[in-house]
Amino acid sequence: MSSPRRASKSGLHNIVAIHPPELIHLLTQKTLLVLDIRAYAAYAKSRVRGAVNVCIPTVLLKRPSLSLDDISESIVPSEDRGRFGKWKEVDGIVIYDTDSLRVNEAYPLATLAAKFLEAGFHKPAYGVTGNSAPTPFLSRSNSNLGPRRLRVPP
Repeated sequence: MSSPRRASKSGLHNIVAIHPPELIHLLTQKTLLVLDIRAYAAYAKSRVRGAVNVCIPTVLLKRPSLSLDDISESIVPSEDRGRFGKWKEVDGIVIYDTDSLRVNEAYPLATLAAKFLEAGFHKPAYGVTGNSAPTPFLSRSNSNLGPRRLRVPP
């Protein structure tokens, strides 16, 4: 079952705004790269299971010269860097931030989605709107492994 594709209200074509219940559905149906772009402290406290933390200051993220390779090099630990590096193999990319109430071009999640588009990613990119990640997929431990039913790229 495919999720309905809709452009965000800002008219961006590179990212689809979704709500947490839609994310839960997508996570059970597709192989997705989930990117948490919140500060590391928030990511360490709780996150969507299997999410990779991409903590890049907005001012740097907006630089045209910042590539996906540059972003990948900033990711710790190396297993997360490896999952991030397989972005071409996934069915879609999900990006979430703190308090993203809407998706618009000024938001870091749209800026990061544009980096993937520029690098040749033409599958869906989703921006989660709402105040928090969906509870059923939260991880509060140091483990960053997804649930068994979640297909996370190896």
